[in-house]
Amino acid sequence: MSRPRYWWYRNVCSAIGQYPALCERVGELGRQSVTASFSGMPHGSGVGRPVEGAALRAVSAREYDDYRAVQRAIEAANGWPDGDAVLEVVRLWHWMRVKNFDFIADSLHMSERTARRYNSRFVYECARNMGYYEERGA
Repeated sequence: MSRPRYWWYRNVCSAIGQYPALCERVGELGRQSVTASFSGMPHGSGVGRPVEGAALRAVSAREYDDYRAVQRAIEAANGWPDGDAVLEVVRLWHWMRVKNFDFIADSLHMSERTARRYNSRFVYECARNMGYYEERGA
């Protein structure tokens, strides 16, 4: 396997891979109750501490920045002429963890090189959003 050209490439791929879990965690933040449940009846289920639980499940600033960068890349890819195919390659490679571009390319009826190029295009878009990569000459 070849080495990536940039030191940050694996960091960006890791952030893309974590996107579904981050979506779930960010979505939970809006649904969490932070009011304690009190009743006049005794119960042995323990003390409800929703604020502490919410703090433990909170998303760090870096994780939220990664989440937003991938989200912006998905929005950008939706505007590309071949954006649906790009997002399908990303879904299979990063989120479903099908680590075989030959299989992905065959299932999407494209060449293996095209599947690699689509994946790379999305990774570089995420890297731009994260501030890692800037086009030369731009």
